[in-house]
Amino acid sequence: MLFRSKLDSIEERYVLGEIDKPIFEKYQSKYTEEKLRLVDFIENSAVSSSNLEKCIDYAVSMSGNLLEMWRKADIYGKQTIQSTVFPDGIRYNRDLDTVRTDRVNVYFSVIPTLSAHFSPKKERGKHFNNTFPHLVELGGFEPPTSTLPV
Repeated sequence: MLFRSKLDSIEERYVLGEIDKPIFEKYQSKYTEEKLRLVDFIENSAVSSSNLEKCIDYAVSMSGNLLEMWRKADIYGKQTIQSTVFPDGIRYNRDLDTVRTDRVNVYFSVIPTLSAHFSPKKERGKHFNNTFPHLVELGGFEPPTSTLPV
């Protein structure tokens, strides 16, 4: 920690005679007070670990059930899922009749790698790319619709 090294430094300088006792005491007091203020701030503003664990559990549960959540969701729920997974949105190219995604939420982009790591041994030999392709097939979204803008 920075304060520990500052305190060690002034103690060493005092022992070696590079600074006198009043200067040592002044800076020792200053650094100790700064350290106590920061420790107090950190302790009073820390996120509860139980809330953090609940949040992580929910995120893991959600990511493992995206397809089911998508199927059960109304239009607003689907918009929420879509904006969570693809924060920059999804674009439709009329000329090529394709759908593009510029970016996938980093949390979801590692799922293929994790899936490969935790899959049964017989499937571990398969190569998984940890980046989602930027091109998404139109038929991949449910339900298929012909009401896309032309």
